[in-house]
Amino acid sequence: MNDRPLPPPLRATELIYEIPALLGLVFLAVWPAIHWSSLPETVPTHFGFDGEPDGWGDKRSIWILPGIALALYLMLTAAMRFPHRFNYLWPITPENAARQYAFARRLISLLKIEIVWTFAFLTWRMTEIARGDAARLGAAFLPVVLIALLATVTWYLIKAQSDA
Repeated sequence: MNDRPLPPPLRATELIYEIPALLGLVFLAVWPAIHWSSLPETVPTHFGFDGEPDGWGDKRSIWILPGIALALYLMLTAAMRFPHRFNYLWPITPENAARQYAFARRLISLLKIEIVWTFAFLTWRMTEIARGDAARLGAAFLPVVLIALLATVTWYLIKAQSDA
């Protein structure tokens, strides 16, 4: 692992993936703030598999998901700087290192987008449900999120393995 080549700097095309994730973080900061005064004292804090709220808490808990999303975004962004330290399922050679690192960074970028917007959707629905404008997350929420995450990881594994 110590003899792996260092990664090249991020390319402009890789930085483009930051835009949707950053927009999601802006939404997570702005949406609860805009709707704060219209929120009741309790908001949904947990949902069952069917999307029904089954836990309620103080309205300040609306800020937990944006905080977690920001923390995950920052940790994944930091991890992107060190693709040469990741564990790979195949050998990293001087010939394939740049491509493998780019695949790994793209995976992390896509996961950041998916995670941030999942948290944004949850925050939006929490406010809608709390205000009585919606009753549940929706039955498709969990399957859609799981399929999106699995599809992204599967894409990465296929792409990276074919280049190994």
